Amino acid sequence: MKRVLPGEPIPADADEVVLAPGVHHGSLEIERSLVLRGEPGAILDGGARGWTVLIQADEATVRIEGLTLRNGHAEAGANLYVNGWSEVELVDCRFEDGRAPGGGGAGAWIAAGRVSFRDCSFSGNRARWGGDLVATGAAEVSAEGTRFAGDVAAREGALLSLSHCRVEGRLDLRGTTTRAPEVSLRATEVAALVNDRDLPGTLTIQD
Repeated sequence: MKRVLPGEPIPADADEVVLAPGVHHGSLEIERSLVLRGEPGAILDGGARGWTVLIQADEATVRIEGLTLRNGHAEAGANLYVNGWSEVELVDCRFEDGRAPGGGGAGAWIAAGRVSFRDCSFSGNRARWGGDLVATGAAEVSAEGTRFAGDVAAREGALLSLSHCRVEGRLDLRGTTTRAPEVSLRATEVAALVNDRDLPGTLTIQD
């Protein structure tokens, strides 16, 4: 286990990294299995210069816990971009102030792999669409006990499951002519639901 103070580089070869309280500057590309923990008050800041966290590795197991990811700036997935066939778990994390002005998913963009959010929160993220979270492609995304202050979008053939969550913006579903997203809601509040008329997704709602 490696404990990292603000200003120190985050090692690429450690199996477990703990970030001490304070602001740590990204962008961080995760290329192997990793446990990344934040002590109370730990912030990973993208500095408005690309992704805050980027995961494109295949067959990795990644757990990020107790960390604020903020201030990413990218075409998609400014604070978190996942496009690899890996297992990614995010627990008690905050996704704040991401920017994707020409694209989507300023909080998180998940295009592949299996990704879960538990007891997380999204706020202040701004994008052309799907500001907080976009699940697309072959992604399998689940969230439990998570608050989305903005919009959530499911596209193409993605699987999205929300349990005991709150979407204060819009939940937007749209497929293609050959693929449709599948969305499951369980005990989840959604302020506005939009399911494309011509290319709808499959929606299941449970109390």
